[in-house]
Amino acid sequence: MKKVLIITITLFLLFPHLYQIETIGAIPSTGRIIRVDDDAVDDPDNDTWNTITKGLEHANRLDIIEIYNGTYYENILVDKDVELIGQFTDLFGSDEGGVIVDGGYTDDVITVSSPCRTIKQLIIQHSGTEGAGIHIQTHSTHVENCMFRNNEYGIICTGGQGIIIEDNSISETEETGIFILSCNEDIIINNNSIINTTGEAIGCKDSTKVYITENYIYNNNGPGIELYDDSQQNEIEGNIIEDNSIGIKIWKNSNDNIIYDNIITNSYEEGISIHLETSTQASHIQLTKNQLIDNSNIGISLFGTKHVNISENLISGSEGFAFLLDNANYTNISSNNIFNNERGIWQTNCIRNDYSENTISDNIEGIVLSESESTDIINNICINNTYGINIENSIQTTIRFNTFISNNDAIRLSTQANNNMILDNLCLNTSHYAIHLSFAKNNKLIGNTIKNTDDAGLYLELNSNDNEIYHNNFIENNNQVYDTCENQWGLCEMYGGNYWSDYTGVDVDVDGQGDMPYEISGGDNLDECPFMVQDGWELLPMLSCTGQIQVNDVKPGETVTGSFQVANIGAVGSLLDWNITSYPTWGEWSFTPTEGIDLAPENGAITVSVSVTIPDEPMKAFTGTITIENVHNPNNVDSIPISVTTPKLRHPVFHLLNDLLARLHLLSY
Repeated sequence: MKKVLIITITLFLLFPHLYQIETIGAIPSTGRIIRVDDDAVDDPDNDTWNTITKGLEHANRLDIIEIYNGTYYENILVDKDVELIGQFTDLFGSDEGGVIVDGGYTDDVITVSSPCRTIKQLIIQHSGTEGAGIHIQTHSTHVENCMFRNNEYGIICTGGQGIIIEDNSISETEETGIFILSCNEDIIINNNSIINTTGEAIGCKDSTKVYITENYIYNNNGPGIELYDDSQQNEIEGNIIEDNSIGIKIWKNSNDNIIYDNIITNSYEEGISIHLETSTQASHIQLTKNQLIDNSNIGISLFGTKHVNISENLISGSEGFAFLLDNANYTNISSNNIFNNERGIWQTNCIRNDYSENTISDNIEGIVLSESESTDIINNICINNTYGINIENSIQTTIRFNTFISNNDAIRLSTQANNNMILDNLCLNTSHYAIHLSFAKNNKLIGNTIKNTDDAGLYLELNSNDNEIYHNNFIENNNQVYDTCENQWGLCEMYGGNYWSDYTGVDVDVDGQGDMPYEISGGDNLDECPFMVQDGWELLPMLSCTGQIQVNDVKPGETVTGSFQVANIGAVGSLLDWNITSYPTWGEWSFTPTEGIDLAPENGAITVSVSVTIPDEPMKAFTGTITIENVHNPNNVDSIPISVTTPKLRHPVFHLLNDLLARLHLLSY
């Protein structure tokens, strides 16, 4: 027992900070305890003063200044590393009591010009115009558990690092609740409550590595959080931001920021606004796992951005747009839940954006593209929207692997929406048109399944010409299709046509395609080669070849032999007809066999023997390819590479020396 007691006392003497207790008169420190009480008489012998300023004047570095309840009408300069601690009280439970520091509406109430370990448990009020409750002009300062009210600014930090601002309440400021200016590292703003500011709740200007976490930000006239003027590499995480003009605003070249797991509701302008100077810069901003609910106009807006990644967010109840993108390029929006908004994703003047794996439901418009290029819309689920996807004046869009259920129109292309691809989508239970083209040309519609449409599965009108439409399933639509234009409904010699659930023709030659065309309603178009079964094109054969012919140092005029393999890697039951369509023009060639019919996948690969007599040309490399083709699908081709070299000619003297050496070798026996 004595040993334990001795060890405990020793630890206490060596490491007193391990035993700190945060109550007045009981806070161990390497410095003195100085007491301030506005009801006391100055008593230097007992380190007691009746103003905070006097306490600071007589304090040394690492001293603790304990301030008793009362109202102190002072403007305070903290110019040494001390602790300022107000007498414990429930600061946030009542406006009565506590340590009140009143600046009298002049200047900063407290100015910190030297690192200050702790300022806590104070009520700070009535700064002057352009002044702050606390103005930190240094580094390594900790402000916690204070109440700020009726100041121009709550807290200002200028040019510092290693600043911690946590567990404070800030309200009724005329400008900004917490303003971070030109700070460059490790600024932590955590678990503060910021309410009823005229400006923004938290503002960062020209600052780096600021961590804004778990704050409650409510009913501010400006943005809840604002980053601007090159504020980079900051993190905004876990905040609740309610009833502000804008939830989070990022602008003026503030790149490389992370916005994660925030709840933003009832913003009367926008939930998150990211407006940078130009999209030529690499923004690299990440928005992940945020909830944006009932923001009046816009959930998330991007302008002048590049390489913004937005994933796993929930956006609901926006009266204008869930997403609004203008000149926002290389944007990735994936795995978000977008529902019950006026419009889901609205994009204009953008290039190379990617929308994937989002769930988009109960919006008037799901995804809208205008004046845009090279957008990928892949593997999304669109349910119960007026328009699932609506595209106009946009080119090179890829719409693929999406599922559309119970929309009024699933996909609509209009007004110069040209050269786009609609591939492998599923459209079910559409009430109007599953796919609608109006003034849209040169698009490809391939591999889609359109089923149970109340009106028309596919509707083409108003000069929507030169579209390619094949390998689609049209199943039990009230009107399968309606086409008043001139389009390509299948390419029999290459791909075949489409599957129609109401096709009544027969397949006498058993090639999987009907012998009579399917008539397209609305004009003179025909599907000349309709498939007999759903996804019938997947039963077609697929050519694949392996091997190569590569030989070095072949004598000119010599014959070289080799081989390669031909296989059908298509669907089980398919039969491949193939032939060799080209080979190099040099040499004399022969192949065994030169063609084949009815090659099934289960037959495995067959071997083609090759023989070629090399031209009588020394010192030369002969290259080329042998091309093999699927007879019924000219686009299904494969090739075998060829490389043959002949050796260099040797000088006649070399041959004489070689012969002489051979004779000498014989004489040695």
